[in-house]
Amino acid sequence: MKPTTIMLGSQAGNLAFQHRRQATGLRELAQRYELEATALAAMKGAEHEQTLRSRELAKTFWAAPTKPTRLRGNIGVNSRTTGSTDPGRMRADH
Repeated sequence: MKPTTIMLGSQAGNLAFQHRRQATGLRELAQRYELEATALAAMKGAEHEQTLRSRELAKTFWAAPTKPTRLRGNIGVNSRTTGSTDPGRMRADH
């Protein structure tokens, strides 16, 4: 049996903030690589190795998940159940 998940409102808010910040950073990286690919295509050609690499990186960052990973926490559950005494221990549940 899995332990019950308990997440405090402040913890959920912190996780949401961290997710938004990470998503913004990923979008900014994707935009940067798109601009770089456009500039490289103009200077070196559309099929140049660096141009293709920048385009591929842009696609990778645009394809990054946009929804938060569902988190399962063992907050407030004793160490016999979870194997940990760390009340802040979290693991991603995919």
